Amino acid sequence: MPRFALRPEDDPPHIGDWMDWVRAAAQRFFSKAVDPSLRGEIGELLLHIICRQQFHTYPSLSKVFYKSATNDVVKGFDLVHTKYYEPTNEIELWLGEAKFYRDGKKAISEAIASVNSHLTHGFLQQEKALVGPLISPSTLGYKKLQWIFDDGTSLDEIVDRMIVPVLITYDSKAVSNYKNKYIYLSEILSEMAILKVEAAKAGQMSVELIFIYMPIGDKNALAKDFMTRLGAFI
Repeated sequence: MPRFALRPEDDPPHIGDWMDWVRAAAQRFFSKAVDPSLRGEIGELLLHIICRQQFHTYPSLSKVFYKSATNDVVKGFDLVHTKYYEPTNEIELWLGEAKFYRDGKKAISEAIASVNSHLTHGFLQQEKALVGPLISPSTLGYKKLQWIFDDGTSLDEIVDRMIVPVLITYDSKAVSNYKNKYIYLSEILSEMAILKVEAAKAGQMSVELIFIYMPIGDKNALAKDFMTRLGAFI
């Protein structure tokens, strides 16, 4: 969570400061005034973790950190990561969308609508102007990012390097009714097949979409438990 909610320069100088580091991140993330089931940031955190661990990307900017208040909604893409290829000094921009929903089909349709809106309403120009000045010099691939987000660099340089990971959570009968791994595998594959048909409606887009499906037994119960545990750090 600290890597998600704070900046690289906020890393603790000493191992003994670890709890203060986590507490500072929790304060950026947590608000008792918001219904946990409505906290989309949980999905954004899950997407951050998946991209870090499975795709080896690196956070370029924490939008949560730059929210003006804990109850604000982060505008634009939910995730801004970089994947750096050291031998060639090239980077990919991973601008992600997270839908922390109970209904997988609805999550997919709204995710597709969000991405299309970002790409067709001049949003990338706004994102470029917002993200560029806020990227920390300690960010992996900083010099290349500076060039890409410079006012004089065309938006094509972003689009050509852009990957859009899309997290889709949903309440899964296969998870909630789990009996054994063989039945589970059959049921989960059936659920995924339905979601993949829905995702195919995205059609051809100017950027690459990577759909990540995360079945959950009960999304609202997970959100409440998450916020209860997180509240212990406040």
